[in-house]
Amino acid sequence: MQAVSITTVYWWYKRWKQDGIEGLATKLRSRRPPKTGDDHLQALEEAFGKEPREFGDVFFIWTIERLRLHLEKETGTVLSDCYFRILLKRKGYRYRRPKYVLDQLQDTDAKLQATQLIPFFVLLRSIKPMATAGCASHTTVI
Repeated sequence: MQAVSITTVYWWYKRWKQDGIEGLATKLRSRRPPKTGDDHLQALEEAFGKEPREFGDVFFIWTIERLRLHLEKETGTVLSDCYFRILLKRKGYRYRRPKYVLDQLQDTDAKLQATQLIPFFVLLRSIKPMATAGCASHTTVI
């Protein structure tokens, strides 16, 4: 059983005396207006439709933080990371951590040479060195 203060009981009694049983029902309360308006949601849709580089950014993919900062710059509204994630979820968007692919930065010739050397290193690893006469503690295993 939950404890209720005497003040609350008197408040309930007063409401019951004035309005009957309907007076005890929970009434709608005014809430704080949302920070995000139609301009914010329109900027979000526009950002999802374009690459970050089209807005003059240097990165290739949107992350939550980058998108939040971009919308802050576009609309002037500062949203917390937590609220921004809630907003995305309400709008039906899903987000995941991006997978960074660095293939465009790799030297293809060096990568081909390295893959050709792999069988050689596997063979080297499988060869057991022979123990030297009289000093077994100086043998190394590759």
